[in-house]
Amino acid sequence: MALAALEKETQLSFPGGIDSASPVRVDPYRRYLAGRRALIREHYSGPAFSTLAWPFPRMALRRAIINSLKSCVPGNRRVLDVGCGDGEILEALAPSRGVGIDFCPAQIQRAKKRSSQGMEFICLEAERASSLQEKFDDILLVNVAGELMDIGGALKQLRGLCHDDTRLAICSHSTLWWPIFVLTQKLRLSNRSRPGNWLSRSDIEAFGKLADFEIIRFFRFFPFVPPGKSLRRSLWGWLARWPFWRRFGIYEMTILRPLPLRLRQNHWTTSIVVPCKDEEGKIDEIVRRIPEFGAGIEIIFVDDQSRDGTSSKVRESIRRHPGRAIRLVPGPGQGKGAAVRAGFEEARGEVYMILDADLSVCPEVLPEFYECLACGRADFVNGSRLVYPMEGDAMRAANIVGNKFFAALFSFLLHQPLKDTLCGTKALRASDYPKIMQTRLLWGGRDQWGDYDWIFGAAKNNLRILDLPVHYFKRTSGQTKMTRRLRHAWVMLTMCWIAFQRLDA
Repeated sequence: MALAALEKETQLSFPGGIDSASPVRVDPYRRYLAGRRALIREHYSGPAFSTLAWPFPRMALRRAIINSLKSCVPGNRRVLDVGCGDGEILEALAPSRGVGIDFCPAQIQRAKKRSSQGMEFICLEAERASSLQEKFDDILLVNVAGELMDIGGALKQLRGLCHDDTRLAICSHSTLWWPIFVLTQKLRLSNRSRPGNWLSRSDIEAFGKLADFEIIRFFRFFPFVPPGKSLRRSLWGWLARWPFWRRFGIYEMTILRPLPLRLRQNHWTTSIVVPCKDEEGKIDEIVRRIPEFGAGIEIIFVDDQSRDGTSSKVRESIRRHPGRAIRLVPGPGQGKGAAVRAGFEEARGEVYMILDADLSVCPEVLPEFYECLACGRADFVNGSRLVYPMEGDAMRAANIVGNKFFAALFSFLLHQPLKDTLCGTKALRASDYPKIMQTRLLWGGRDQWGDYDWIFGAAKNNLRILDLPVHYFKRTSGQTKMTRRLRHAWVMLTMCWIAFQRLDA
């Protein structure tokens, strides 16, 4: 990506721009999001952009999406189309007031040229949609949620544009067809070459909860609709609704409604435990990037018998930041799980959080974990790295396969969907932590990383578990501690077998 594109995107993302002489620096997380948005904008700015290289599938796809939306969006309503593209879908719905927003100026120009019904098209990011300052009857996100860099933030912005009867329609590809879409890219049948977010129904439900939406309708459909109303209503319409056949629908339509806004009444203190082993190069950045939120935070570094200068770096940070509550706790040298337990024993906050010292998950997202607990949306918040595209080779292919396998197994065991079982970022109330520890020995007490102890313990105590998708970055310094993978996989399988016998007992 050109540097000029990144600078332009940074100016868009930070009102007033960024003064190079200013002591305030853009954090790496926001710079990463700005760069990703610039790449997507560049993709859609191409003069010959199309969803598919072949024109017929593209026309059939548009027709199927429009027909499905017409069944959900009555005519003569106030409609907002987020990521409107050339405006064809919005115009086909014939709204009484139609507003289309898109963060790509080239797409907005195309929409204005083809529109003939007085539609309004605005160059605006979904993450800033609240600046429209009006209410809509229907809000559409067609092939947009899969490309948003901050899905939860965008939905929160759109929540401010809803009244009690507003309906939010999200149309996206089914995760079942992910391998086929990857194959079409390899064969150059599709020009969608950038990675996207493949959202399942449970992902959309989780994001909806964060923004006070709930799912009221969900269905799949096929984009290649036969011409002719009679055939479409009979044969194809019947197949698309048949219980077995509809599972294979290529597209998914999710309809959500807004819930009454909740007043945030809980202002809690938070203890953030950072287990460290040979991570001296990350200490200063961790302290600098962890934001303040709630009623105050404390940062507890647990030095798990490092062989480098990790402890010295923590002590130096304590001296350099007298206004921040930073503490150093010695770890037992028995793995991450034991180190985190040692940190929680010294914690004083009302909320407990875990942040890995390698910064593969950005500290800037911790306020979102806090908000889920403070607003009562969850009792146990589990980070999920398998929704957003990962940075480069942040996770090996074998690890991705293993994570997906264990996520499916956990979803079966817990009777609720779980996307990622080994993300190091988690949050829970301090009052619930003793309950989880009381059940730890039920699973054998062999979990070196602690993730399975906490998840199984939360499920056993009937805590509401919520997956919170996070961006995942590759390690930039130090060495990974995830070694002897086969041995740990066997331990995990053993724990799952024990949980199968004891979770519902």
